[in-house]
Amino acid sequence: MPSLRLAVPPPWPPLGINAHERGSGKTYLSDSIRILYEGVMYVAPEGEEEELRKLITTVLAATTGVVVVFDNAMKAVRSRHFASLFTNPDGTWRDRLLSTNESPGLPNDRLWIFNGNNLRMAGDLPRRVLWASIDPGEPQPWLRTGFEIGNLLGYIKANRAGILSCILVLGRYWA
Repeated sequence: MPSLRLAVPPPWPPLGINAHERGSGKTYLSDSIRILYEGVMYVAPEGEEEELRKLITTVLAATTGVVVVFDNAMKAVRSRHFASLFTNPDGTWRDRLLSTNESPGLPNDRLWIFNGNNLRMAGDLPRRVLWASIDPGEPQPWLRTGFEIGNLLGYIKANRAGILSCILVLGRYWA
């Protein structure tokens, strides 16, 4: 979690949220974390390596969101650039900024989240990801009702400070 970044040295692994059934809540879980910590959401990249490199650089240089969500990955996520991003021991990404000759070290101080049905990581990525799997235990999970908190995302927005305070207390106790 982003709250504990100062207590745990880099590199920080990404989070992979997987489910075997559509409508299980992968995007909902990703959104909960993104809203709590303020972040950005993109459609999961499936492009060429150079486009992924540019996307990483743009995210780190031009956004302030602490959480970066790549929603609905359809293919195996494979990228030497992502592998490098998640293993650099000083937590810094180095790349040339677009349309310049500048190559500043950009701090990788984000929580990167990938979600998808039957999400797979390929190449060097599988061992670098923290995994969360959702099994709703029913054939049409998008039809579920009766949750204790009916509008979870609204609840998180309305109670953000209190939730973060509780997370920090737990983090302090853990440290």
